[in-house]
Amino acid sequence: MMKVFPDDKAVSIDYETYYNSADKYSLVNMTAYQYVHDPRFDPYLVSVAEQGQKTYVGRPEGYDWTRLHDRILLAHNAGFDSVVTDRLIELGKIPELKNVQWQDTADMTAYLMVQRNLKTAVKYLLGRDISKAVRAAMDGRHFNDLNEQERADLLAYGGSDADECLEIWLKYSNEWPEIERRISCQNLDAVKRGFRINRSYTEESLK
Repeated sequence: MMKVFPDDKAVSIDYETYYNSADKYSLVNMTAYQYVHDPRFDPYLVSVAEQGQKTYVGRPEGYDWTRLHDRILLAHNAGFDSVVTDRLIELGKIPELKNVQWQDTADMTAYLMVQRNLKTAVKYLLGRDISKAVRAAMDGRHFNDLNEQERADLLAYGGSDADECLEIWLKYSNEWPEIERRISCQNLDAVKRGFRINRSYTEESLK
């Protein structure tokens, strides 16, 4: 039985993490599990948006994660953001979250017959155009590599993603049926669990 939390108590979470397309260190080439367990893993920024509160944008270690106990945690691709959160807990960077439930607003927008990516979702569900140029410019760069203006642009970009995710949820969550939410959560759990295989045998067989 799924836990039931009020939709208006949901909090959206969005991470910015180091990636490098040239070195094939990205979600295009890796699973989320492989990505967060790579030595290059660097979640340098998290944004947390909560209704009626100023959005937090900064290092994950600087946020009061106890605020998220007993809440719905939103992400526009929870299959990534929840795995990043799990890894940060595993590394001792943030405390364990108690009694929470992840909900994927990308799955919700797909149910609403809109493409899953946030840029398209914001255009058709909120009527606004957004740019992903700041994120693209971070390819192969860490936060410490940026100048003052670039840092300011990144902080503004990161916060806006979390805000838009929350806004979509607050406007449309009442149109997402309970059965669809359950399916989304089951898929998320299944992807995170994976399944066991004999890797060496499988790789040899593929050859």
